[in-house]
Amino acid sequence: MFAPADTRTKDTRTKLSARMKPRTRTLPRVFEKSSDLTFTSTRTLLQYGHATGKLAVRGAVPVDGDVMELLLDARDAQERNKLLSDTAYGRFTAEATNLTEFEAGLDAARANAVNLLAEAQMDPSFEAYFRVTAAYQAGSEHEYFAEKMELAQATGVAFLVQTTRLEIDCANVRLLMRKRAAGMSAQELADKDSLIREGSLGTAQLLRAYRSTEREGGDDGGSVALHELAVELTKLGPFRAVDPAALEDVYTLDIALRGVQERNLARALRLGVGPETVVAYVLRVYSETDLLRALMVGLDNKVDRQLLRRYVVVE
Repeated sequence: MFAPADTRTKDTRTKLSARMKPRTRTLPRVFEKSSDLTFTSTRTLLQYGHATGKLAVRGAVPVDGDVMELLLDARDAQERNKLLSDTAYGRFTAEATNLTEFEAGLDAARANAVNLLAEAQMDPSFEAYFRVTAAYQAGSEHEYFAEKMELAQATGVAFLVQTTRLEIDCANVRLLMRKRAAGMSAQELADKDSLIREGSLGTAQLLRAYRSTEREGGDDGGSVALHELAVELTKLGPFRAVDPAALEDVYTLDIALRGVQERNLARALRLGVGPETVVAYVLRVYSETDLLRALMVGLDNKVDRQLLRRYVVVE
């Protein structure tokens, strides 16, 4: 799987060239009009301009759904290596000859992205935030998110606080759908204090949605309740654009929630020069490396490609 890179097929080159066509560029937000050139925007440009300028080079081809599709459809490791060479990760994974070396390359890509925080002379709490994210293993989500929220608030950047709240919302929605599929009652869910606080959606609000869709009647009642809960959750805040059916399936649930978070990052990356853009880029690197790791582990273990596609391709 990890053979040396070779030339791409004509079909692959055609697909990638279409994605790489020059786009009309707009000026960063701080340059939109002369009255915007205040002391604050100038200071922002001086502090973040250099780091922000590197983002276009590092992330020329983001690893979005299109690239993941191409990676899945690649005939062999040579073609996958060539595809990755056009992304921000190619220089870190090009020499990998096995899965362990590939994962080490992804870790190096993460560390390289975090270095942008130092280049922009950002507060140490930013790096601490990403260290906590990288170090998290299976454990108490309550403690994990409490620490992340404390660090996000310490940075003073509202976007990072909002992004952490959204991550908590997604964790809570995932929990509710899985507990409903397992048949847990609203009372038991409340007694266990399972929902995570500090999200943009209050735990009481989420419990009301869960309780209002409880049904009796075995398997049929359970499937109806699962569907109705998905409908209720997609009426709330950040999930209004999500298809309820996507929340009902164990595979599409995770990918739908990742899609919500990716759209949040995409908006921040369009802002121009500022701390939000740098933070959003690092967050995107963490998300993309997670997907690439899952893809390559799946391919290495010969997981069915259609099943793998349902997990790693973000719409």
